[in-house]
Amino acid sequence: MDEDVVKAVNNCKSGQVEIRNDKDGNIGVSIGKKSFDDKNLIKNLNAILETLEKEKISSNVKGNLIKSSFVSSTMGKSFPLKITRSI
Repeated sequence: MDEDVVKAVNNCKSGQVEIRNDKDGNIGVSIGKKSFDDKNLIKNLNAILETLEKEKISSNVKGNLIKSSFVSSTMGKSFPLKITRSI
């Protein structure tokens, strides 16, 4: 829980999202809502990929971070994505 509630609310309103990972190295992050058009979803996905790329560089991690990727709704079927960038 964030101690600074005002800061947390402002970050949420500005579109900041939390990138979560589990013990197996899987990353979970929301790229948008059902009402978003394709361009906004792609823009958000690219922003997440750029963030992961920056974090990889700053932490001196070697190799590919992304081996496979999928997109799904909260409780829906998942579909594989083809990520052509090496991250």
